[in-house]
Amino acid sequence: MRTLDWQVPGLAVQPPGGATLVNLATNVFARGERVQTLTTQLLTRRVTIEARAVRYEWSFGDGARLTTAQPGRPYPALDVTHRYPAPGRFRLTLATSFTGRFRVDDGPWRPVPGELRLVAPAQPLRVVEARPQLRGE
Repeated sequence: MRTLDWQVPGLAVQPPGGATLVNLATNVFARGERVQTLTTQLLTRRVTIEARAVRYEWSFGDGARLTTAQPGRPYPALDVTHRYPAPGRFRLTLATSFTGRFRVDDGPWRPVPGELRLVAPAQPLRVVEARPQLRGE
């Protein structure tokens, strides 16, 4: 049996650096292609398989979850954000679900039943609280 290696979309967090502030809109987005195409040989035939991302399942590590049809975008877009109400250490995860279709040689596209779910490595995030201070000279 031959297996195909699909690219797992990565999880990006902004602000960068592994830390954010309490009540700040923390931006997240998926890195990688929304449509992946791989080709393989089956006997003497060329088989092309296309996987299209259709769902992104975000888990923010504090019990909050969000499902979107879009991968989010880097700042300043702020398409997919989360505000942490309290400081702490969290692990963010992203699972991306793909639907597929295939064709043999240059024949018609046909659907692949089911979905492919790929999970990105978890991203650690430290949420801290900032306290303003007045200082005299």
